[in-house]
Amino acid sequence: MAKHARAMQVERLLHVECEPRTLVAVDPSKRHFVTTLEDGKVDRWSVRKGRCDTLRGHIRRATCAVFSPRSDLLCTGSYDNTLRLWNMDGCECICTLEGHEDEVTCAAFCSRGRMVCSGSADKSLKLWRVVDGRSQRVYKGLTATATSVAFRPEGANGKGTAGQGSLVCGGEDGVMWLLDAAKAGRPKRLRGHTTAVTRLIFHQLDTHMLMSSSEDGSIRSWNTETGQCLQVLRTDASKLLDFGFVPSTGKRI
Repeated sequence: MAKHARAMQVERLLHVECEPRTLVAVDPSKRHFVTTLEDGKVDRWSVRKGRCDTLRGHIRRATCAVFSPRSDLLCTGSYDNTLRLWNMDGCECICTLEGHEDEVTCAAFCSRGRMVCSGSADKSLKLWRVVDGRSQRVYKGLTATATSVAFRPEGANGKGTAGQGSLVCGGEDGVMWLLDAAKAGRPKRLRGHTTAVTRLIFHQLDTHMLMSSSEDGSIRSWNTETGQCLQVLRTDASKLLDFGFVPSTGKRI
């Protein structure tokens, strides 16, 4: 251990009852987190107060839960084929997004929080406007269930939400798709993973660099402009819970 390293201390301990399939999502501000229940309810917990508020609306278990970049909204997808947008101030459902023909499997906000993209077992992606819940675009023809989705962050070039590769989706078959979030067009395939893609993360500064993880036990880095796989890291898929870029430099994960 480094000479000046300080021991970590527990600031608050919360006892939360979890089921085998419970999902947990933490908001970017680290003030709240949510857990999902079998009956479709979602519990919102205050880290500081330890208080729980229950969000009711879904009639079946939530399959994904993501916070907006400003932590003011929560988007949940469910086995009931719908998504719901929740206002975190009042813990109220402000909009129900309907249109998928099968369970919703993944969702993501764009970096400015104006759009949500959802993936489904119906092998499609849908792009929704947050302000009114309207469907803006539908991407069909995926080769398998969508298992993960991510928007390219708004970079210094100002082109984060437009252009080929501004939206990426990973499928249950390991295939990844690069799409244009601003208009319909033919997607570009990225091949390398052999089983379900579990996580997609763009670099915050070099916004054309993408990292992906898969149930095949690999983490891959990609150049989304060229579609080239830059590096492959091998790990134990059964033990990998999450990964990310080190914020200070973005050169390590």
